[in-house]
Amino acid sequence: IDAGSSFADALSAEKGLVPGFVPPLVHAGEQSGTLDRVLDDVAKTLEANEALRNSLIRALLFPLITLGVAFAILFFIVFWLVPRLTDFLVRTRAEIHWSMQTLIDVADVMQAYGRDAALILLAAAAALRIGYMFPAMRLAEDRALLSIPLFGPTLRLFEMARFASVGAMLAASGLRQVEMLKILSVVTQNAAYRALYLEAADRLLTGSAMSTSLASPIFPRLMRHMVSLGEKTGSTDDVLGRAATFYADEVETRIRVMVGSLVPAVTILVGAGVAVIYLAVLVTFLSAYN
Repeated sequence: IDAGSSFADALSAEKGLVPGFVPPLVHAGEQSGTLDRVLDDVAKTLEANEALRNSLIRALLFPLITLGVAFAILFFIVFWLVPRLTDFLVRTRAEIHWSMQTLIDVADVMQAYGRDAALILLAAAAALRIGYMFPAMRLAEDRALLSIPLFGPTLRLFEMARFASVGAMLAASGLRQVEMLKILSVVTQNAAYRALYLEAADRLLTGSAMSTSLASPIFPRLMRHMVSLGEKTGSTDDVLGRAATFYADEVETRIRVMVGSLVPAVTILVGAGVAVIYLAVLVTFLSAYN
């Protein structure tokens, strides 16, 4: 700035530190003399997006921790407890109950092939991570994420909330629709939506309306109707602002439903597994005692 650059150009030079949609908005605010309002809108949008992101992370955190503890208990039982119980039963020449025999067989299979299975899973995860560095693979993986039951619909709602909130701010700043879509393609973290916005921007150049250009299975029909309403009434910023509030509420509701269904399901699954193992060990010890 001291060297003569504008505030927007100075922010553009900070790659990776400033979100891609901020410099164009700052430039529009500098040109129109409304920089204070633009920066206030940017701050609110960033806070709203961060709140949505944190809600999504919190929703997945507890089920993942529960599954992690369950796998730790499973490994303890398979690789430490079952071998010692097997040695004890062999020494005492006790009759092994069929449930305990099933547990021993499962433990043998896991001990024999567990390491290979873990290596395969790690290799698959590494391949997916490396593939994410290539545009075609990232597009395929992000599309697959949107198809995952329960998680995919929540991710779509999250993307719509971000589209509406950022889009409302861009429309209020007087940017053209083509520029809006290009900026939105930078804002989104999902390659499927990035490709959609760029394709829609190309269709706009051929004379199509924004609402029809966004036609896609991953873009809700309700949002396209709201965009069409904004185009017809000339109040795209107001319509998208209302849509942002609606979709933010939908994300919060979906997250509560997801947490409310995942947590009991994981708890019941872990409890059932522990109960089966406990009963197998208990029945076998009673048989050995008798």
